[in-house]
Amino acid sequence: MKYYAHTTDDDDTRNSWQPLETHLKAVGIDSGLFAGAVGLSSAGTLMGLLHDVGKYTRQFQRYLDKEEATGGDHSSAGAQWLWNEFRQYGPFGVLCGQILALGVCSHHSVLSDCLSMDGETDLFTQRMGKAANLAEVMSSLDGEILSSVIPLFSKKSVAELKAHLFSIKAGNDTRGLATGAAALCDACPDKIRRSCAARDPITAFQFGLVARFLYSCLIDADRIDAASVGHSKPSDEPHRSYVGWSILSHRMETYLSGLKERFSIDGIRHRVSGFCRERAGDPKGLFSLTVPTGGGKTLATLRFALHHAARHSMQRVIYVIPYTSIIDQNAQEVRSILEVEEPFGSVVLEHHSNLEPEKETGQSRKLAENWDSPIVFTTMVQFLEALFGRRTRDARRMHRLAGSVIIFDEIQTLPINCVHLFCNALNYLVDHCETSALLCTATQPLLGSLDNPCYGALRLGPQQEIVPDIQALFKALKRVEIIDLIKPGGWGAEEIAAKARALFLDTGSCLVVVNTKRWAKVLYGLCADAGLDKNSLFHLSTDMCPAHRMAVLKEMRKRLGKKPVLCISTQLIEAGVDVSFASVIRFVAGMDSIHQAAGRCNRHGELALGRVYIVNPDHESIGRLTDIAEGVQVTLRLLGEFRNDPDFYDGELMGPRVVERYFHYYFYRRQDEMRYPISEAGRDDTLLNLLSCNCLNSGTRSDKWVLRQSFATASRAFAPIDAPTQGVLVPYGKKEETVKEGKRIIGDLCAAFEPKRQRELLKKAQRYAVNVFPHVLRQLDGEGALHEIQETGIFYLDERYYSDEFGLSTGIVTPLETPLF
Repeated sequence: MKYYAHTTDDDDTRNSWQPLETHLKAVGIDSGLFAGAVGLSSAGTLMGLLHDVGKYTRQFQRYLDKEEATGGDHSSAGAQWLWNEFRQYGPFGVLCGQILALGVCSHHSVLSDCLSMDGETDLFTQRMGKAANLAEVMSSLDGEILSSVIPLFSKKSVAELKAHLFSIKAGNDTRGLATGAAALCDACPDKIRRSCAARDPITAFQFGLVARFLYSCLIDADRIDAASVGHSKPSDEPHRSYVGWSILSHRMETYLSGLKERFSIDGIRHRVSGFCRERAGDPKGLFSLTVPTGGGKTLATLRFALHHAARHSMQRVIYVIPYTSIIDQNAQEVRSILEVEEPFGSVVLEHHSNLEPEKETGQSRKLAENWDSPIVFTTMVQFLEALFGRRTRDARRMHRLAGSVIIFDEIQTLPINCVHLFCNALNYLVDHCETSALLCTATQPLLGSLDNPCYGALRLGPQQEIVPDIQALFKALKRVEIIDLIKPGGWGAEEIAAKARALFLDTGSCLVVVNTKRWAKVLYGLCADAGLDKNSLFHLSTDMCPAHRMAVLKEMRKRLGKKPVLCISTQLIEAGVDVSFASVIRFVAGMDSIHQAAGRCNRHGELALGRVYIVNPDHESIGRLTDIAEGVQVTLRLLGEFRNDPDFYDGELMGPRVVERYFHYYFYRRQDEMRYPISEAGRDDTLLNLLSCNCLNSGTRSDKWVLRQSFATASRAFAPIDAPTQGVLVPYGKKEETVKEGKRIIGDLCAAFEPKRQRELLKKAQRYAVNVFPHVLRQLDGEGALHEIQETGIFYLDERYYSDEFGLSTGIVTPLETPLF
């Protein structure tokens, strides 16, 4: 009897059906290849070969022939086989078998819970005892698969996993997971210390990361092979060749050598770039780069990453950026330097994440981006979801972090509830996955000196800082003065608009940065009503798609320094946007945000001194914007201290001492939030606990060689931003375009049926997507303003609901032009 893994929708003759043996071999090869990046090729290969052996049953084959309603459970057989073989090798064999079996039995869903939340059921043991037709599978199994599997059920495979877990490859640190944090538990509060006596929580947490890493290798390999079924050519994605690092670094050096010093501070930027080039030859590990805004971090970090990747033959460079609003700008700049002879997207990938539907379908899984590219630009949300997210498309990206250079731009924007999760995960990647990481910002948070290091802190010290003298660099790059205009009762909208117009007329250009989109619209309207030339007045917010924002920024840059400009923007303009205004008004916010806004003032040192004015609005709805609200309180405290004793801060609100004190206060106020608190099963808990020793679960035992995590529960609770958004495609286009580009891409997507073509279009479509909150999505749906593209879960917007001034609207703002269909 011939056994099959997958059918095709349009073929009942089996001619294009995929043989099960073919599928298992392909997934075994790729899963082993992916896991081999961290020395776990045997484990990855085994999981790939066995993940679907449960399809060697008559029931599943009848299901493919549409003779059965279901194919039954086809993931438990392989998992049970793994578990039965490896647990013979002692306590560590038990852990090894559980890690591999858990990934296999979870490969069609999220990584499973090991314990029920009430502690009454050992879910993993229950799954391993479930009837799974293993005897039928063994009798039907293809002989070549069996001969490939048997040699891998060995002590060598156990030793491979043990070597991964108990050796740190970065630098000269010889600590392993079993000893890396145990001593820190002495600092734990009593309740936690008692429950951690037998199991180090950080070690348990990282055991869980190993399980997710191997699960990531498996599901990525499985999805890639499944996507090739029914096509004339099998997918070759895991084996694509890329432009070499030596070529890319040469292009970078050629570009830098051709740069002319246009501004007085360009020499300082060149020095920062030189520091990065020099340290690129260091061993793999963790680095920090603390440079004031406008110090040339983007190109300096790219230079570091390219040379570091070339020096150590690394897999890829991943830029992790806080907001989708600046991905396009940075990616476009890097693409113009490095992607000069290759097709669009072959060197630089922009992955915004915002076009992925919340609910996964078979089609959306095939279209999911897996970061298989030399240089990837993505967001902090996507990075965190790769490690902790609930969807399989999130997890399949995790293994791509291994062997990569990861640049965290504006690391101070890390969500506060993810601090300890992030620190533990990054330590694992750096210490065990051949990864290097660079934390880059003008306002470096204190991730290496947290108040509760027992929960996880970065091993980050002065020796990892690339800039040799931060204080001197801040003084050399001083171009801005911060002026405190906080007053009792706050500033009214008319007052702020009048101040902005006065600065605009006095200095020639003024930027106003507000905390909410509502305030941006109000101030823009007041300035427009005051009779300002509309060619001089600009609005920016995240209701505008990236292509729209880039067009606005391009027009502003043309005018700045030559013609008057007044821009009203939300905080999207603060992080990495290369514009230079003579004056800035900033609504009071966290001091890190104020410093970022100051980076848009006198950016290139065109003036002797630029001025940034802090104002407090008389009313503002930021109660639900907790990060902003908390930042405001700490900033007000700092400003009060500065008024009373400016010498304590060296008389400078833009200095590193202010930043250090700000994060000291901010982290102290929010330390209880850093473990990601949640409420589950009638008790207060944390994601950090659920993903480590799970000590608050009554079913947890003290055996340190058994996983007790509640992976699925934790992933369902994980949401790095409070209100998850979904991307909606908008038919935006420049006025001179006969057919708007956004509209053309939407039409092409609706007509495309080949997955490869769809993926190509989705990469381009990201520039024409707006992230929409759930309540706005419901409102637009109620208006009939959303239309689904095929059955992908991706929607496009009726063009009448998109404004050239403000972007997406919940009401009709423009007349209907030529319909799409």
